[in-house]
Amino acid sequence: MGIFDQVHCPKEECDNKKGGEEGKYCPKCGSEYQKFGFRDGTSLLTAKENYKKRVEKIGDQSLIEEMGIDKAEEMVEEAENEAKIIEEKIKRENERKKRDEVLKKGSKEFLFTPYMDDESISDEIFKDMQNLANQEAGTKWMRIGTLLSFNSTEQMIGAGFKAIIDQNKLLIRQNELILRELKRISRKDQD
Repeated sequence: MGIFDQVHCPKEECDNKKGGEEGKYCPKCGSEYQKFGFRDGTSLLTAKENYKKRVEKIGDQSLIEEMGIDKAEEMVEEAENEAKIIEEKIKRENERKKRDEVLKKGSKEFLFTPYMDDESISDEIFKDMQNLANQEAGTKWMRIGTLLSFNSTEQMIGAGFKAIIDQNKLLIRQNELILRELKRISRKDQD
């Protein structure tokens, strides 16, 4: 017998990790103790620990006895994956409901919503055109600010960017109205 040899219960499924005497029997499972080299003994103890973790994860000993640990572990894993999928679907549905509530209220975060009628979008387009006209003409406060700051270039650039943003809003809303009209025409042609 080597100096590092170990005597253990050879069954992975048995949670007895204590050493024993060769020729005697494991008090937990009744298997005869066997001699293992250091490496094999260490591997056996690791395998016993891994088996124990797998059993704890499954949690149902009768399922393990009925189907075997591999099949039971596979079933538990499938159930966990299905639960994650259902959880993700519920999360997406809740997010959709929250978004729909915001859209129905007509939040300022959106240029338009599916719940806005054509007239509301047209009103917003008209407001954008007024804003553009006011920016082009400039305001008295802007002129006074330019005189006081002595930096008219930065203010003109800022005003130009604001005008471009407002123009883009206007175009997006107009495109939505055009798209809605094209859908109505397409539906009429199909009927």
